[in-house]
Amino acid sequence: MGQLISPCSNEQSTSRRALSRYAHANDAHDAFLDRNVEFLELLAAYRGSGGLARSHEVLASMRNKNELTTEQLARWIVERQMISFDWQDQTWFPWFQFDREAGRPSPLIGEIVQVLCPFLDGWQVACWFVRPNAEVDHHVPLDEIGCQPLKVLAAARTSRMSYYNSGE
Repeated sequence: MGQLISPCSNEQSTSRRALSRYAHANDAHDAFLDRNVEFLELLAAYRGSGGLARSHEVLASMRNKNELTTEQLARWIVERQMISFDWQDQTWFPWFQFDREAGRPSPLIGEIVQVLCPFLDGWQVACWFVRPNAEVDHHVPLDEIGCQPLKVLAAARTSRMSYYNSGE
């Protein structure tokens, strides 16, 4: 007579582990797709203000202005003087933040980044600039930075306080 296979905890836990690994793999895949979609949204959002550039493009464009080096660019990132974020093993920068004549990032942008960075990473800061903000009359900070720079700075400070108060 054939042996009856009854469900046992070992078999069930093996199945659950396999299902759990599959679900985790799908979550990771979904997160990867979400990040790719977000990147495409950032590309579109920054297009009207000059777009996004990779570090080698910034270096090539700005090198003629002030002998910009990789070390200087890295220092600006570490000192939070500019918006930068990583995507697919490359560092990206919104062009709008650079004073191309001076060959350096705008001090105002650096001040805003410093306000936001204790609570947001570079990716989130880049998103903050292109999402409507109640403190700038539900406009996008990027669109308002030229005409209402102090209001955008105040919006960053208000955002910082809300992140601080929410414990994020």
